This record gives sequence, C-alpha cells and structure tokens, in this order.
Amino acid sequence: MLRSGTLAGLSSADSDTLNLLGLRTVYDLRSAAERDRAPDRVPEGAALVPADVFADDKDSAAAQLPRLATDPTGLAAALGNGAGVEMLKQSYRDMVRLPSACTAYGWMLQGAALGHPILFHCTAGKDRTGWGAAVLLMLLGVDEHSGHGRLSGEQGAGVTAYRP
Repeated sequence: MLRSGTLAGLSSADSDTLNLLGLRTVYDLRSAAERDRAPDRVPEGAALVPADVFADDKDSAAAQLPRLATDPTGLAAALGNGAGVEMLKQSYRDMVRLPSACTAYGWMLQGAALGHPILFHCTAGKDRTGWGAAVLLMLLGVDEHSGHGRLSGEQGAGVTAYRP
C-alpha cells in the first residue's frame, strides 16, 4: 500500500518504479474539479479509480480552496478569525460521516483487501489520504500509540476533530 500526493507530476522513472512494485490500482480521493485541474499520470497497467471523498459536499474546504486561492481578499475573509480552523475541522468530520467518503474509503479498503499493490492519494497526500492511511493502519492492528506519531504532527488538529 502506497500513500501519495497527486500523481500529476509523475515522471517516467517514477512510473517505472511503481510498475516494478507491481502497482495494480490507484485510488484518487480528489474531487472531479481537482482531477480536471491536475490529471493523474497513472503507470501503464494500473487501473485508476476516482473515489471523491467529498462528492456529497460541494462546499467542502477542498472544493472551496482552489477558488478562494485566486481571490486573496475572499481567502482572508473565508479563513480569518478562526473560520479556517473550523472549516478544516468540518472537513475532517466529513471524511468520516459523508456517504461519499464512506464509499470512497470502502472501495480503497476493498482494493487493499485483495492483497495487490495499491496507491491512494489526494492533492497533498495528507488529509484525505492521511485518514485513509489511519483507517488502514487500525484495520491492520497497529496500536494507536505506534501509529499516532504521524498523526500528532502536522495533522494533530485532525485527530482532535475526529473525537466525538
């Protein structure tokens, strides 16, 4: 199982390496708009499975940020005074509760259960992909303290957001 950011910039050498590893399936957790802006370069012989985690929430942070990035004033207004933190917390909750998220991660987990090499990713490889990695590690029996190191760093806010 391989975790990654977008494969839009995948080089020929990277593709060759993934082929040598026997990569069979790529699960793309990004939205259709994200996929259109930066299409994956999938290694030959690997199947691409679009699995949009936030498909059921067109107002998710992942959907809004590319539009806001072109408008600095709008970005500051949307993310200022703690609104950005709340937006991310809601996104983390959505990764658990949205039907589209359950479907996307379900497909990924079913693919992992087949025992063939898979790669899963979103844009940066940290939030949607990080949650997928956390679920996989839990299902593989990795205890919370062993797997917690990765989540306690830049994704520490996500761990708190998942708590009831």
